[in-house]
Amino acid sequence: MKMNEISNVVRHPAMKRKEDFDNLLMSDNQDDIIAFIMDDNNTQERRLALLKRLDLMLGQAVDGYIYDESDLDSFMHDSGEISPEEADEIARDLKLPPYHLSAVDETQDEDIPTGEYDLCDKCFGEGCPECEEGLIDVTGEFKLPNFDDFK
Repeated sequence: MKMNEISNVVRHPAMKRKEDFDNLLMSDNQDDIIAFIMDDNNTQERRLALLKRLDLMLGQAVDGYIYDESDLDSFMHDSGEISPEEADEIARDLKLPPYHLSAVDETQDEDIPTGEYDLCDKCFGEGCPECEEGLIDVTGEFKLPNFDDFK
């Protein structure tokens, strides 16, 4: 193999995961260890070893305890006791939509303006005697919206 061909060699992803595992065994970075444990692409044995390492770091390890798949499953799916404020903060960090908000029901009451406008079919927004400057208020109130307020 020539020297210029060495730079074109790409390592197998399994080699990268093995190197990450070896580095995390020596590391004290809890976030990286948790991320490795949560990644299903990593082997179960490595994830269990890092789970034990994490418990040792946190002082929660029990001498002689052998970790198994149930420990990994409970770690992955146990959210623990968190407050609603912490849950909102986590959802904000993950950019999740606010599921606690409910959808607005469409009403059939024509007295309540919905602020919906359609383009006039005859003038296509140019303005004619049948519409007000090209817009038809489908709420029943013929009011042109003030678009100057929007930024």
